Amino acid sequence: MKDLDRDILRTLLRPVVRSALKNSARLQDFVDILKELFVQEAQILLEGKGTRKKISISQISLTSGVHRIDVAQFVRKSKSPVRKAPTLIARVLSTWENSPKYTTKNGQPRVLPLDGAAISFRGLLDEVSPQLSTSGVLLELQRTGVAERTSRGVKLTRAVHFAGENQQMRVELLGSNVDTLIKAATDNIEGNVRPFHIHYRTEYDQVYTERLPQIRQWVQNETKKFHAKLRKYISKFDADTAGSGKSDGQHLSRYTAISFAHHEENPTSQEEEEN
Repeated sequence: MKDLDRDILRTLLRPVVRSALKNSARLQDFVDILKELFVQEAQILLEGKGTRKKISISQISLTSGVHRIDVAQFVRKSKSPVRKAPTLIARVLSTWENSPKYTTKNGQPRVLPLDGAAISFRGLLDEVSPQLSTSGVLLELQRTGVAERTSRGVKLTRAVHFAGENQQMRVELLGSNVDTLIKAATDNIEGNVRPFHIHYRTEYDQVYTERLPQIRQWVQNETKKFHAKLRKYISKFDADTAGSGKSDGQHLSRYTAISFAHHEENPTSQEEEEN
């Protein structure tokens, strides 16, 4: 492993180890989880090479560096790892908010009849995936306050799907955001992309404690506005909402926002950085 790769890995793992220690995790817990993840990611890597043969325990062991006995145990007890695409519900919301078919002349999402009409909620789901359940999706959107059932049909109340009290969804979002940050920062460090991926950090260390709730609320409001503008712009170039057109392929475009306004025991210096 190159020295730069070691430095990057050490930097990435430090906050993870810090969090693990705060939650009473010990080194052996960490090692066990790492072994399992190395095995899963080795499987994904090998499957991505397109080989038609069944991937063997020895191949996974050689790729991951995990002993064959441990690999066999992990493979037996776990399902095949999968990479999650953007959620289907997020695609439903994006199509509803941005597709001309499902918006009014002034660009507002239509109130959609549940079924039967030329333009309906069921038709919207079919465009994303015919396997989506009308009642299941509707219940989830109502549960999270994204949509409501009215006398005219289903009304979109906001275009962002919140995890709410769903801890598993929050954990998955955390993992997705960390993965995105690592990929973007690595590309920037290695100079693989122009213009660079956005990676800004603004930090102050002498903010009045009583003003933190006000700051959090302001950042949240401004972020909502920006992401609404972002969705509207990018949807012009997305196959789900813009329809067919000439293209050399389809690629993932992901944007995430994280803010943290909190009392710290050991504050750092005021700074604004751009990577």
